[in-house]
Amino acid sequence: MTKKKLAQWLPLVLIGALLAAFFFSNLHHELTVTNLKHHLRGIQQFCNAHPVLAPLALTACYVLIVAIPTPLPWLFNVTAGFLFPLTTATIIATVGETLGGIILFKAVHSSLGAWLQQSSSKKTQTVTQNMKTNAWVYIATLRLTVFFPAAILNIAAGLAQLPTKQYALITFCSCIPVAFIFAFIGKGLGTLFQSDQPISLLSLFNTPTILGLCCMIALVIAANFHQRRKK
Repeated sequence: MTKKKLAQWLPLVLIGALLAAFFFSNLHHELTVTNLKHHLRGIQQFCNAHPVLAPLALTACYVLIVAIPTPLPWLFNVTAGFLFPLTTATIIATVGETLGGIILFKAVHSSLGAWLQQSSSKKTQTVTQNMKTNAWVYIATLRLTVFFPAAILNIAAGLAQLPTKQYALITFCSCIPVAFIFAFIGKGLGTLFQSDQPISLLSLFNTPTILGLCCMIALVIAANFHQRRKK
């Protein structure tokens, strides 16, 4: 393997190693809403004592948790909403999701994506070209569904060899409303912490939140339908 190819595959190998370390260390069992409740006072004291460092630290952790990738970005988004003002929390989640997504995207883009591009059949090339053409509606719609894993989007876009600037712009724009909604949900954590009910991702959603998400998805689909009719 040449140095160039090694450099292309190294980021993906490092991400795989970090992901394995994350699960083998049982961090996925430690990073929960329940543990957040137990350590709440200490976390709030840290945020109050370090009003600049605290949001920066959470943003850095957010980037890492998305880039590895793990299934926990929603928890960091909700936590940001609970700890910080709504605007600050939305910025933290949007920046973290975008930068983390780009890191994973680029790692796949330069390795698996490049390899697939060279060895793929005409049918595969047609699928990837279709994704490039309709990238906005695919990525934005799936991100707005909330429950679709963002990591799969980052990997799929890398495999499809989407231009980095295009993917970064789509990711940034589509992350803003989702980041806002999860940050808004985080504002209600205090009430849930005071109750004895078990807390999960589903328990954080209420009717207005779900309706808002449905409206955003409908707008994206309508915009895509209008674009197709113009063609």
